[in-house]
Amino acid sequence: PVVILPDTAAAPAHPSRRQALYRDEDRGLLLWPPSTNKDRIDDESRRLLERTDREDEAEYRRLLYVAMTRAADRLVICGWNNSGRELHEGCWYNAVSGGLRDRLAEEKDPDFGEPLLVMERRAAEPEAERPAAGSESLPPLPGWARRPAPPVPSAAPPGGDGGKAFAAASLPGGGPGGRFRRGLAVHKLLELLPEVPHERRFEAARRFLAADPALAGEAEATAREALAVLDDPAFRQVFGPGSRAEAPLVGRIGGETVSARIDRLALLPEETLVVDFKSGRAPADLTQVPPGYLRQLARYAALLRQLRPGVPVRAALLWTGAPSLMPIPESCLAPYMP
Repeated sequence: PVVILPDTAAAPAHPSRRQALYRDEDRGLLLWPPSTNKDRIDDESRRLLERTDREDEAEYRRLLYVAMTRAADRLVICGWNNSGRELHEGCWYNAVSGGLRDRLAEEKDPDFGEPLLVMERRAAEPEAERPAAGSESLPPLPGWARRPAPPVPSAAPPGGDGGKAFAAASLPGGGPGGRFRRGLAVHKLLELLPEVPHERRFEAARRFLAADPALAGEAEATAREALAVLDDPAFRQVFGPGSRAEAPLVGRIGGETVSARIDRLALLPEETLVVDFKSGRAPADLTQVPPGYLRQLARYAALLRQLRPGVPVRAALLWTGAPSLMPIPESCLAPYMP
C-alpha cells in the first residue's frame, strides 16, 4: 500500500565504471580500457564507456519506475542534501518533482520544516465511494507518535574514555619504516603463523620478512623472536589449536555498549586467555604500563566473564617491538574493572 523512498537525492550511480572488462556486443569483443577517464583514453574505449553510461542511466530510471508503480495508495519521496550545493540534475528527486510538477501541490505539516509536495488526484472520486462526513472518526495519535525516538547508545571503544587512552599506543618516533614497520610485521606474523604447521613456521616467517626490503636485513632474527613468543610456555595455548585471531567481542557494561576486537583469544575449558598486542618495547615493569592498556584489558575480562560465568580470565600484553609477552595479573586489572 505505501512505498517510501528515503534517499532520492544521490547522484546516479554508474556501477559499470567499477568493472574492468566491457563487452562490445556489436563485434563480440571484450575490451579492457586503460582508464575510466574519458579524456585520457582512445576513441574506441570512450565510445564503449559512453554506451555503458547510457545503459546505467536507463537502469537507474527503470528502478525508479519500479518503485513508483508499486505504491497502491501512497508514495513518499524523501531527499537528503546537506552539501549546500544544488542536487544532481539526474537524481530521482528531481526526476519526480520535474516530471510531475503540474500535479504537485504544497501541504504544510507541523512536523516538517518545509512544505510537503502532495500529488493531487487526477479526478474526483465517485460520490458513492466517498465516506459520509462524520461517519468514521479516527482517534487522535498517541503522544509518542510525535516525540523523537530516544537515542540508541553507541558502541564505545573498550577503553571507556572516548578513545583517549589509545594516545599512548602511538610509538614515539614511529613512522612508515624502522621499528614501527617491524612491529606491524611481527603483529601480522603472530596472527598468521599459528595456522602454519610448527616445522614450517620459521621458513614461512623468514620468507615473509625477507620480501620487505626494509626488514630483509633482520628477517631471521625477527622470525626467531616471533617464534619465541609462540612457543612461550606461559601462553602457548593462546596460539594453539582452537585459538582465534582478531576475535570480535560486543557486550554491555553498566548500560554502555562496548565493541572490541581482541588480538588473540583462547576459550579453554578451565580458563579464558586473552592477549592484546601493543606497539613498541615492553616497559621495565608493570607500574609503567599505560593505564589505558590496563583499562582496556579489564573491560575485555569483564565481557568475557559475562560470556563464561565462573571461568577465570588470564590476560597479557604482547609488545611487538621486542617482541615480548607480559602477563598482567588480576591484581593489576582490579582497580580498572568497570
